[in-house]
Formats: sequence, structure tokens, C-alpha cells
Amino acid sequence: LTQGSVLQLNGTPTTPCTAFFYSLNGDSCSSISEKLKFDVSRLTSLNPGLDCSQVVKAGRSVCVERDAALAYTVPVCTSSGVLTREDTCDRLLRRTTTAELYRNNPGLTCSPNIPRSASAVGSKMGKEVCLSATYWPFKEGLCTKGRMKNVKPSLACSAAYRFYDGSIAKFADYNRGKRCSENIGSTNYLCVP
Repeated sequence: LTQGSVLQLNGTPTTPCTAFFYSLNGDSCSSISEKLKFDVSRLTSLNPGLDCSQVVKAGRSVCVERDAALAYTVPVCTSSGVLTREDTCDRLLRRTTTAELYRNNPGLTCSPNIPRSASAVGSKMGKEVCLSATYWPFKEGLCTKGRMKNVKPSLACSAAYRFYDGSIAKFADYNRGKRCSENIGSTNYLCVP
């Protein structure tokens, strides 16, 4: 395994890994288990092949949950757009459903009080509106700072830095132990402000 790779069951797992923990510098199986408040035996059963006799390399994605019934409660925006003066409720609803628009954008005013053709954006003009989201499971310790954001593994590091105002230091601060070479790698999320 290489640093940053996802540990998983050999073959095709019957239950996929639904939550990960990024190891920090100096982490061991014991320290990770303690942070997540479960036994080392559970950690090793979730990650066959994890060598607990050694320090876990910093930045490694360790599987911490394989529960198909785990509630997907953390919204991670997968499709968005920047609101303009021309945007209306009807225009937004051509790209998403009413329920999804409201669920992913608390406070957006597309109510019966405002004509559907009137401006839907108000003070939100120029801000991002979430058109669709995936609801990810969340486990304490995945993002100790910020929130999870779904990203493609092929996302280039240089493109990922835009989430951190172009700051490599800010990227490192939000994603402790995660190294960025050319692409994000095998993980499917970043911790972002």
C-alpha cells in the first residue's frame, strides 16, 4: 500500500467502507481506536492487512465504518452554480427539484410570497447555490476542522487549493497528514472551510 491509499477488504467487500479517518503523524492503531472510541480489534477487522505493530503512516485513509445502514446525513454539494441577477426560482428549478433546492440551500427564498419569476436570490447574489448533494456518513474525527466536501480522486492538487484561497498551508491545516502530489488520490473527500 502507498501513503494515502484506502485500506479495504480483499476481494469485493459485501459492505463498502462508508467512513474514513486520516491518520496523523505518530498515529498508531491504539491511538486511532482511542480517538474513535472503539477497540483495536474492530479497527483491524475493518482494515485487514493493517499492520498494528508499526506506526500508521501519516495521511493514510483508514476505514472506520462498514455499515450499510449508516445514515447519510452530511450534505456534500456535488453540483452547484453561482447565483446571478438573472436567476429566478423557475430557472433554478430547471436544474433541480424543489425539495432538493430547499434542503441543500437553507434560507433560499422561493416561497409563495415571491413570484416564481421574480428574483430568487436577494442577498445571495454572487454566492454559490447547491443544486444537488450527496449525503455522506459522518464519523467524529474525519474532519476535525471544517466540513467534508466530495471531490473526484482525479482532482489536481492545484485545483483543490482553490477551496483554501490558494493557500497550500491552509490545505494542510484542514487536511492534517494528507499529502498532495499531482492528484488527491484514492480518497473521495477533503476537509474544507
